[in-house]
Formats: sequence, C-alpha cells, structure tokens
Amino acid sequence: MRSCSRHRHAFSLVEAVISTLIVAGLLVASLSVVSQGARVRLTNQMRLDGLRYTEILLAKVQSLPYDDPNDTPILGIEVGDVTATPATYDDVDDFNGYQETPPTDAAWQAMPVASRWKMSVSVTYVDPDANYAVAATDTGVKKITVVASSGDKPYATLWTIRTRAWDTANTP
Repeated sequence: MRSCSRHRHAFSLVEAVISTLIVAGLLVASLSVVSQGARVRLTNQMRLDGLRYTEILLAKVQSLPYDDPNDTPILGIEVGDVTATPATYDDVDDFNGYQETPPTDAAWQAMPVASRWKMSVSVTYVDPDANYAVAATDTGVKKITVVASSGDKPYATLWTIRTRAWDTANTP
C-alpha cells in the first residue's frame, strides 16, 4: 500500500504573522538607531558652531587691556563708557554682563546665519592663590567666561584668565 502524506509548500497564516512581527521589530529598532545617530550629529554640530562663536567673541574681549585707561576701574562699564558700544569698549571688564543675539564676527557685524544663538560674557576677579576662586576685590587677575546658547541650552563655554602683569609685560 501506498501511504499518502501531505507536504505543505506554503506558509501558514500563523507563520506569516510571526515573521511580519519579527521584521517590524527589526525595522523599529533600526529606525531608532538611525534617529539617535541623527540627534548625536545635530548636537555635535551645535557644539562646534557654539565653540566657533565663543572663540570669536573671546578673542575680541581678550584683545583689550586689563585696566580701563581713562576711568577708575570697576568691574563692568565705567561711567565714562556708558554710551560706548562693544566695538569701542576699552578694557576687558566692560564686557561683564554683555549679551548679543545674533553673534557678531571679528568686525562686529551681525552674523544672520547664527540668528538662533545668544552669546553672554561674564568677567570676575579671581584669586590665583586659591585655585582661581572668585574674589570680591581686584587681585590683578580676571576670569573671562563666554557662553554660547541656542534656546535655553548652552552648547559651548570658553574661559580664559587675564592678568594685569601680562599687560605690563607686553606694553611697548
């Protein structure tokens, strides 16, 4: 006698549903990885842009003398500088509390491509003998901090130390 066995040559409905679920799960996982990669790239680009803008502003601030050449030095804009613009500030601490939106280039021209950015500067006296902790009075050392933010999120912060001694040593 001959036995008749049936061989299936197609998927059953259950097998088709299971394979569809597996493929859908893999697709969701791969899209999640791609999306995360795009977010990381965007964040890195924002950090690089912010760093570039902070470098430009910090270089402009650093190019000024430590002390005001005309007035009694105070931390911030002196009485004689009230009508001054950032392009005409005459010492580094005139920038204390300064903010600009959008950032400006080396010639103080606004960079429209950077309209979403906000730059802020703080200048503080610091004590070099106390690991550059903030000091209440002039110690001959100032810390200049520049922050680049987009929205409410800071993406780049640069700071430098400026001393009266450096100005004295580099004055012709």
